[in-house]
Amino acid sequence: MAARPFDAVVVGGGPVGCVAALTLRARGLSVALLERSAPATVANELGVDARTVALTPASRRQLVDLNAWPAVATGVRAIEVWEERGTAVLPFELQARETREAGSDESTARLAYLTEVGPWRLALWERLAAAGVERVVAAVERVVPEGPPWRIDLVDADPVQAGLLIGADGANSAVRAAFDVPLKLQDTGHSALAFAAELERPHESVAYQRFLAGGPLALLPLAPARTVSVVWSLPHEDAAALARLAPEDFAARFDLATDQRLGRTLRHLNPVCFPLRQGVAADFQPAEGVALIGDAARVIHPLAGQGVNLGFEDVAALAAALDGGGWRRFARLRRARSQLAVAAMSFLAGAYAPQSPAMLLARNAAVRALAGSDWLRDRLTAEAMGTGLLARVR
Repeated sequence: MAARPFDAVVVGGGPVGCVAALTLRARGLSVALLERSAPATVANELGVDARTVALTPASRRQLVDLNAWPAVATGVRAIEVWEERGTAVLPFELQARETREAGSDESTARLAYLTEVGPWRLALWERLAAAGVERVVAAVERVVPEGPPWRIDLVDADPVQAGLLIGADGANSAVRAAFDVPLKLQDTGHSALAFAAELERPHESVAYQRFLAGGPLALLPLAPARTVSVVWSLPHEDAAALARLAPEDFAARFDLATDQRLGRTLRHLNPVCFPLRQGVAADFQPAEGVALIGDAARVIHPLAGQGVNLGFEDVAALAAALDGGGWRRFARLRRARSQLAVAAMSFLAGAYAPQSPAMLLARNAAVRALAGSDWLRDRLTAEAMGTGLLARVR
């Protein structure tokens, strides 16, 4: 069967794939986006999607330019970090210098923005249609390995042909597999519990991260004043055991873990448990006219919420390559940036893992020094906002 031709085909309909399709379409290319299932409305007792992403101010500028910014995004005005076996607390707030770098005034700038994935995907799906992107709901059967142009055979749908093929289809990428690109995933020894919870006290747009003996726990503010998205990292066995608890027992364990920073848990969604792994693809441009972006290119620990933002950086670098920046340069710099990000997450997780008295004292002394140094906190804040030195490795 003859394949329908497109200038570009993006495989993967998550936020990174949608933004890539919109970016390519804005350059006048004919674009198709392939996704195995259309987005659906999220319905549960809290009325929120537990799947959330943190967006940096740098990503915000990129998304606003594409008219792809989520309709509801909770701005994080401060982050508080502390640990279970220590007394030092590390606060992050937006200062004037970061406000200037973020390109916003002090009344609107935020350290980050939290949005629910489900409602945003629905809006992005509509934005794709309005922009003239062809949306194809079908799974990839195979990529014919002679190209470009590349022929993509689909399950129960007509094949398509791509002059430029973009793999944005996640950690189990069919595009990456079609070109035999290795991505060795390292097991961190932890799994994450992800869920949403309604607490007694309002979060007031503050995010909290507590480093427990078993792993980090993050409370991320959502639009409802007392509702947070939670990512709780624990050793595999502990995470699985907690996920099996009755709701009231789980809430009690969660309250203990949070030190009831925002009061008791009133309601919570059932936690979803998934293993935490990290890895970087061996090549981000495995063939002429093929590029890997987002989670198809790297899998990163959610500790600092940088995964989707790295994907949007990929899209910006992809656009630069199209504008003459060079494809091998794209592949080389994006891989280097990914390796730096993965190494940084490994270092941060490892720094909080040892529990000897000497390490506890050293960590608390380091946190107090960091809390007292505006310069160091500014550097870390800039990295979290996507405006630091690491983000410039493009």
